[in-house]
Amino acid sequence: MIKLLRLHGKRSFSGQDEILQILQTWLSDKTLVMILSCRGTERLQAPPKDLLSSDAPWRKTICVHRHSGKIIVTKDWEEWGTLSNRQLIRAGCPARLSITVFARNPIDNPNVISDPIPKNHLEPERPLPEVAAEEPPQLDLNKDISDRVHCDIVSKHHGPKFCVLPAAEREVITKCHRNLGHISAERLKILMKQQGFRPEVIEGVDDFRCSSCLEHQAPKISRPAAMKDSLDFNDRVSMDGISWKNKDGHLFHFYHLIDHGTSFHAAAIAPNRSSPSVIEFLGNFWISWAGAPAELLVDSAGEF
Repeated sequence: MIKLLRLHGKRSFSGQDEILQILQTWLSDKTLVMILSCRGTERLQAPPKDLLSSDAPWRKTICVHRHSGKIIVTKDWEEWGTLSNRQLIRAGCPARLSITVFARNPIDNPNVISDPIPKNHLEPERPLPEVAAEEPPQLDLNKDISDRVHCDIVSKHHGPKFCVLPAAEREVITKCHRNLGHISAERLKILMKQQGFRPEVIEGVDDFRCSSCLEHQAPKISRPAAMKDSLDFNDRVSMDGISWKNKDGHLFHFYHLIDHGTSFHAAAIAPNRSSPSVIEFLGNFWISWAGAPAELLVDSAGEF
């Protein structure tokens, strides 16, 4: 049946069509009204305009995964008549082939035949009951939460203030951010504060990381150049000290000098952190050959 649908591409099946009757034997808990098949889609399929929700209020999606080739079935039947247009065509499984089934409850039609066609009419290559026995992975695409939102809720890339919140409150932050057009954290915090949310929930907004926002974030452009003061060598020199311990546990203290005009560096080991050591280093390793700098910049260390 899968091979046959691939040949058809995008097409609808209804009435006594053989493909619909084959699926009816597998999905026996509902009465199938229409099937839509589509190739190469990543979104759920909306019903055709001539199909009323009162005739077939339930929807289920079956797809062949584009990369793994596995058959994936939505977990539950979805009452599509209560959904907005945006929810009807929301993101789903990246499918090589997608089959959307629209159905009604069997009690809606007392004349429904429990076994529409003899079992020997099924394809001998891959009987559908065997596919059901394989227990394909379930993709939860109910009307309240999409797969992308679920991934954002359980993601480990959020900050600690978001991760410590209960799942229900993490879901509220995620839905509010997405449903309000990926609103900024500052605006969302103001809105949630006005609505009376707990302070912990409002603080968790800062640590929320939206996967869609990260995907569409423009790369940070590094500055190709920077304006510097017009300086000659030895006009402005910075000096600082740093301690370092080697693998044998020996501690060394260094003093380092850099010229702002040319970025020339000089460094040497000092016997200790004291003012006489600083004076000796500055005299021997800089002033002795470069002369006294016009400006010397140091931090607030005691030896300076």
